[in-house]
Amino acid sequence: MVCSALRKNGVTKDIDVHLMVEPVDDMIGAFADAGASYITFHPEASNHVDRSLSLIRERGCKAGLVFTPSTSLDYAKYVLDKCDIILLMSGKWEDTYVNVRIVFCCVCFLSVVFVFCCVCVVCCVCLT
Repeated sequence: MVCSALRKNGVTKDIDVHLMVEPVDDMIGAFADAGASYITFHPEASNHVDRSLSLIRERGCKAGLVFTPSTSLDYAKYVLDKCDIILLMSGKWEDTYVNVRIVFCCVCFLSVVFVFCCVCVVCCVCLT
């Protein structure tokens, strides 16, 4: 997992994990154990947004919600007090996920061509 590889390579800065899976609760523990600092998710990916946010905070991470332009802000209405961060996306993930990006490894800064739209990428050399 990229989070644990970053931690093993001495990265001490916060790691923000944006979960794009369903169901989200199954992945929270794995990413928290791997060293995530922030875990955000799309409210549509959870049957119980309140419970998912609580799971994240119980694991010692900061919790947050992700909103696309088509996601209703009503999801945050009753759980805003459990959110440490709100991520507002400028487009739907389907539109950006297929783009090829040239990014840099956050450990060695080697240029990496990556198929996903990511903020933090570790190259294969640094993962070993």
